[in-house]
Amino acid sequence: MNRTDANGARETSDRNVTESLRVQAAQVRQLYVQGRTGLVGALIGAILVTLVLWDAVSHVRLITWVLIYVAVSIPRQLVISAYFKKAPAVEDAPAWGSRFA
Repeated sequence: MNRTDANGARETSDRNVTESLRVQAAQVRQLYVQGRTGLVGALIGAILVTLVLWDAVSHVRLITWVLIYVAVSIPRQLVISAYFKKAPAVEDAPAWGSRFA
């Protein structure tokens, strides 16, 4: 329910804000839950692509590509681990959502 303050501006009720934060927290949690699986799946995919292209592309380029992928994935895994270790409150969902991005 919306109400109007003395200046005529609309205020969102605490209930709607709380519900919105709970929904966002659930979305962020799902993002982190699926993030683990996504990282593992993408790493397997990167290894398979490397194996398939092994005879067609320079080995140095393939190894460099896989190493860069792993280097980018490590910080994301650290953020995912920190999320589950901390078990953040509902109010922290927006910040954790930004960290994942």
